[in-house]
Amino acid sequence: DALRTSGDASCAHSFRLLEETPPTCTEPGERTEQCENCGELRKTLLDPALGHSYEPGEDGVYVCSVCGAELRLEGPQQTPGILRQAAQRVLDYYLNSTGQ
Repeated sequence: DALRTSGDASCAHSFRLLEETPPTCTEPGERTEQCENCGELRKTLLDPALGHSYEPGEDGVYVCSVCGAELRLEGPQQTPGILRQAAQRVLDYYLNSTGQ
């Protein structure tokens, strides 16, 4: 879905690409375009955020092998708990970014 801002509803839009970003661990991939006639901006989500790929580190710290983000455990937990926590963070981010 595209997010449109401002612009003229009666405009015969002619969009040009301003920026296209690939997805990261925490941010979705997006394309930003602008109408050359009225200036309306259009953002399109291309791909969802990739999510972190945590690997065990030292002293209960898990480190994302993609971006280096650290996840510290608060007491003894098993790996499935970490996966649920990571999945919940991705879901929370997705729901907040799509307005659902």
